[in-house]
Amino acid sequence: MLCSKAFSILFYLKKRNTYISGEMSVYMRLTINNERSEIALKRDCDPQKWNAKASKMIGSKQDAKD
Repeated sequence: MLCSKAFSILFYLKKRNTYISGEMSVYMRLTINNERSEIALKRDCDPQKWNAKASKMIGSKQDAKD
């Protein structure tokens, strides 16, 4: 019997309910066979430095690599 599983990983910024300005939390969404799970990565990022298409922080300095 053949068992195939499809999965994807997405990194994104999530606004808190009380968000006004500043850094936002980075989350990871893991999808396996159409079942989603969200995990907070305990990291923050300035929305101006986030590339949503590439799902990563823009820059080449150490803060973008961490």
